[in-house]
Amino acid sequence: MIKKPEVRRVSPQGKPPVVLLPGICSTSDVFCFPVRLNLVKLLSPRFTVFLADFTRGKANRTSAGWGFDFHLNDDLPLIWSILENNYGVAKPFAVGYSMGGMLLTAGIGKKLVDVERFAVVASPFKFDKVPFYPHVMRATLGFLNSLKIKNVPIRLLARQLTTFFLARLAWNGRLTADTIAKLRLFHLVAMKSGIDVPVETLAQACKWIETGRF
Repeated sequence: MIKKPEVRRVSPQGKPPVVLLPGICSTSDVFCFPVRLNLVKLLSPRFTVFLADFTRGKANRTSAGWGFDFHLNDDLPLIWSILENNYGVAKPFAVGYSMGGMLLTAGIGKKLVDVERFAVVASPFKFDKVPFYPHVMRATLGFLNSLKIKNVPIRLLARQLTTFFLARLAWNGRLTADTIAKLRLFHLVAMKSGIDVPVETLAQACKWIETGRF
């Protein structure tokens, strides 16, 4: 089932509005973890917080998937339209995490959306060269395409990555309580807020990593 963009208010009205945009393979629930202290809780005392979600779900074998361009040109203006029509917010503050920050910056540059001020968190506008990334991502993309799979199984990959890093750190004698806690948080967030993404999105990300720029 494919879900269209949504916006929800998660803190009381009456304060300056801020909208939070999630990353490539997560819903806006990513801003609600860890439960004890998260971005929503940090911002709520000073802002009315809105959580936005881009188009998500599972593309089927006959439907077209979506990529960054679709999120930018279709989803982002629709999110701002929902903010204005449903909540009376035309010019919010905005925070974009990872892909959300990339789309937000491009959207402002193209005058697709208007903001009071904005911030980006962990948004990779320039991709430093990591030797194994291009090969692994291309191999993954080729494997999915050969099976005609339309979606990248994010939760499955997250479980595999968590196991891989635990084993590698243990083998190298670098497994500490701190790294275990961080990997547990990564796994938790992936399981709670992770979503599958179309292979079209992975193909665009591959190109950026290979060229070194967004």
